[in-house]
Amino acid sequence: MAPHTAPSSAWPFFVPIGIGVFLLGLGVLSSAYVVGGLAMTVIALIGWYRDAGREWRAVEAGAGVHGGASAFPRWLLGVDAVILLMAVLITVGGGSIDTTVAAIHAAASPSTPAGQSGGLQVAAKDIGFSTDQLAAPAGKPFDVTFENQDPLPHNVAIFPSAASTSALFQGEIVTGPTSVIYHVPALKAGTYEFRCEVHPSSMTGTITVR
Repeated sequence: MAPHTAPSSAWPFFVPIGIGVFLLGLGVLSSAYVVGGLAMTVIALIGWYRDAGREWRAVEAGAGVHGGASAFPRWLLGVDAVILLMAVLITVGGGSIDTTVAAIHAAASPSTPAGQSGGLQVAAKDIGFSTDQLAAPAGKPFDVTFENQDPLPHNVAIFPSAASTSALFQGEIVTGPTSVIYHVPALKAGTYEFRCEVHPSSMTGTITVR
């Protein structure tokens, strides 16, 4: 009796494709690629598992499978192509998944603590700030809601003047698209400079405290 040999399966070919798309998502910080890669990988693993299950049941039944190959899942090529296309469109279109997650995170953030004034709003886009003028009350802590719309690292730091290199406040550097709330301690009345510490030559502004 000839030994039983498992038929070749095309499903394992699709597993590294899904993993590659997943890793690409981690590299470019896009949840669209991460989710798409996971979906592609899971589909391929399920198909691979079903092929292995059919072979095992055939051996248990005594029928055996001598060589041969399982049908190539041509439909999976189309499914993977659609998933990858959707990930590309979402990412190119502004990373709507990431923006939605950031919006949910911002909405779930705790309200302004007692003793703090209302928050300021500033965004980063195309390596520039949405405004170069901010105003805050003197002697009171305040919040700055910073929305980074670029797929690049940015932050908001406050300096005594344009010539200063020692910051009075350094906001966390974040890579967009994302949103973060900075809690700035009280400042004395005066004029300060705010800038992105990653791109100080093109991202600056003035904050007036009075």
